[in-house]
Amino acid sequence: MNRPRGKLLSLLIASAALAVIGISVFAARDVILTQWYAHRLRSATFVWKSGVQAIEGTLCRIFVFNSSYQGWPGSQAQTILLTDIGGRVITWKEVGGGPRFLLSCELKTIDDGAVHLVITCKERHSTTPGKYTYRLTLRGIEDQR
Repeated sequence: MNRPRGKLLSLLIASAALAVIGISVFAARDVILTQWYAHRLRSATFVWKSGVQAIEGTLCRIFVFNSSYQGWPGSQAQTILLTDIGGRVITWKEVGGGPRFLLSCELKTIDDGAVHLVITCKERHSTTPGKYTYRLTLRGIEDQR
């Protein structure tokens, strides 16, 4: 007669174990993502790194690096990576799409406190460098036209 009680207990233990596994995977997703980007940063060529910069009240670092994929013909985009000062990834965005070579990066703070990253690139088939501006937020990196 104790058999139904044992089944119930087994189901409760199995449910608790599945909940713990699910919560662990959800909690570890930031660490997994950060480790993946750290690997990508080690394998790619850095082209620019900022000092510590406050973005929306959070101390951050901004990295720009070339893609590790340099196919021909094809995109040779740069990646903008925003991390907190502990190295955790906040957001990232691949920018560009045509063959271009980064010349310089510059941070600008606008009157309302917004931080913009200005990237100057030389396009492969152009004589004048192009300037691309991106607004950096904790929610994402936005193109500014």
